[in-house]
Amino acid sequence: MNKLPQSEARELIATKLMGWRKKAFTCDHWVGEAGNVVAPKEWNPYKSEDDFRMVLEKIMEDKNLIHEYIELFTINKCPRISVTSYMKATLPERVDAVVAVLSDSQKKDD
Repeated sequence: MNKLPQSEARELIATKLMGWRKKAFTCDHWVGEAGNVVAPKEWNPYKSEDDFRMVLEKIMEDKNLIHEYIELFTINKCPRISVTSYMKATLPERVDAVVAVLSDSQKKDD
């Protein structure tokens, strides 16, 4: 798995998965399609369970992405092990798995 720096990984998650962009000129906030502020610039799923929960909820909306994400925690296709692996994973490891899924899906799109 290619390891992106956290700042680039956060940017990838925010733009590709969440559909956000940085607010013009100030870059103090992440904004949604309507230009409404959706998250502060400190938004960081690597450090905040709440921020990661937003990411996980969004990834669960896409059946293909959630299956790919869960597969990264599955050993020998045993669901019991995947739950254990997921629960043992640190927050940064879970975020890195999201980044891996998004990177793979981006390669498939190209």
